[in-house]
Amino acid sequence: MINAFAKIVTDFFLENRVIDSDDAETYQYGNEIIISSIIDLLIVIILGLIYKELLNAALFFISFLLLRTFGGGYHADTYLKCKIIYTIDISLILFLSKYASLIYNLYIMFLILIFSFTVFFSIAPIENSNKRLSKTEIEKNSQKSKVVSIILCLAIGVAYYYNKGISLTLLLTFFSVSAAMIIEYLRKGGTVHEDEKENC
Repeated sequence: MINAFAKIVTDFFLENRVIDSDDAETYQYGNEIIISSIIDLLIVIILGLIYKELLNAALFFISFLLLRTFGGGYHADTYLKCKIIYTIDISLILFLSKYASLIYNLYIMFLILIFSFTVFFSIAPIENSNKRLSKTEIEKNSQKSKVVSIILCLAIGVAYYYNKGISLTLLLTFFSVSAAMIIEYLRKGGTVHEDEKENC
């Protein structure tokens, strides 16, 4: 469905000579990303309203976006599978942040933080096969992923003493993205970037 909508938009641009035919494939991919992001935002808003946790849903969306942009991670082979996983992911996080905050403590926080922080500092960024990164981009994303993870750790720690629901939302989002990175890392046979495979 996303591919079809993106193709309609791309064809419209071509027909109206907004873009050149040589750039059609690039615009097609860009349109798919834009449409996919809009759907993600709608999912976040709808689930935020359902759980009456719109703030936590917004915090999930922002932190998830930053972590995934610079850290990478698991990529489903179809948009449908991607949206299903994304919906389940945010549903679980919003549910737990709302109903499990009473059993949330510093011990749980530190255990999950240590795991997630270690993952980001060890293997981020994990390259998406659909979007290859240059060595410069890999270095920049590696630095940015570390900065984002440090800021997120501080935010989780501070929020713990003011609003456990927010702290737990950010923590579970951090864990979710870290777990996705581990899954993709294992799928790639213990490699982080595509060029590592080529050099094996």
